[in-house]
Amino acid sequence: MSNNSPVRPQYQFESSHFYFSLLRLTDNEYQEFRTRSFPIRYDTMVLWSLRQKSQNNPNLLMLPKLLILLEKEFGRSSKAYDSWKQGFYFPFLLKIQKPSGPFYYLLVIADYRGGIDFSLYRVIDDAKFSEKEPEVYQSPIEDELSDLEIAHVVSYIWGFYKGYANSYFAQNPHITPFFRYIASENLVYGYWDDQFFERVFEDDNSCRILVKALDDKYGKSSKSVEDEICQTQEMILKIIT
Repeated sequence: MSNNSPVRPQYQFESSHFYFSLLRLTDNEYQEFRTRSFPIRYDTMVLWSLRQKSQNNPNLLMLPKLLILLEKEFGRSSKAYDSWKQGFYFPFLLKIQKPSGPFYYLLVIADYRGGIDFSLYRVIDDAKFSEKEPEVYQSPIEDELSDLEIAHVVSYIWGFYKGYANSYFAQNPHITPFFRYIASENLVYGYWDDQFFERVFEDDNSCRILVKALDDKYGKSSKSVEDEICQTQEMILKIIT
């Protein structure tokens, strides 16, 4: 069993043409399903559009807001992610319910190189998929979950969490400060001084100084760098305002 001890509710949604549900998976469950599934390559224009709308807009869905809400509903993030490019990773079993029968997928909601990302995999539970390779991308299966329907699922979940974030943080304004560092992008995001922030650095050194200060103040490290923290507090406030 995973050490994450996630909450195991099953969230159900209704679209105009079908029902779908999400069940949080443990790391072990996800790895087991992943060995018998194959990735789906869908049109990611919907993701690009949603990300563009959220850029530099505190009223729309941001990485730190989504992370807090996912951990509130499903427990701590999985550790099965690329720490160079990602800061959180939530694997789900996605059940698509149609008259033609239930279809099972893996859906991973994560951050990837500074953006919210949805990865999709078809679970191999039918003989017709037995020869599919676990690492070879396939086109959407039109009679199960078409490209348009995938875009609908992604947009629906994104919209759900955007609305949830607006209501939840209005009613729960006291957030424990935290941060995530995405080394591949020189990106730092989190919550500091009563506000959410996302910041990409052009200067590697400034980014490392900030990350070290925040890590020693809010992370697991016990090293004392109070002078450095004092020196960077003013910089942090300038960064995120």
